[in-house]
Amino acid sequence: MSDTRTTQEQLKDIEAVRDLFARAHDYIAQASHPGHLGMKVAEVLNFLAFQHADFKQRAETLSKQIASTVDTEAAKSATEAVLGPETAQEAPKA
Repeated sequence: MSDTRTTQEQLKDIEAVRDLFARAHDYIAQASHPGHLGMKVAEVLNFLAFQHADFKQRAETLSKQIASTVDTEAAKSATEAVLGPETAQEAPKA
């Protein structure tokens, strides 16, 4: 149970960082800077857009991992119910 809690805390942290990147991106995109600073702002925007997409993907993947825990006892019971106890005993073990 403690592993799931740690994973959920990691997901919360990743989502918080993702939201910070999104806010920074929005603030810079709304600002207007003259001259060569515009090129630097464009570089930052590209970096933040990449980081935002990366953290978004990580958060989605981690949330899917959290949601996809398997109850092995229920799976064994379902397998025995479908295959029968004799067939389930003969199944190869992975």
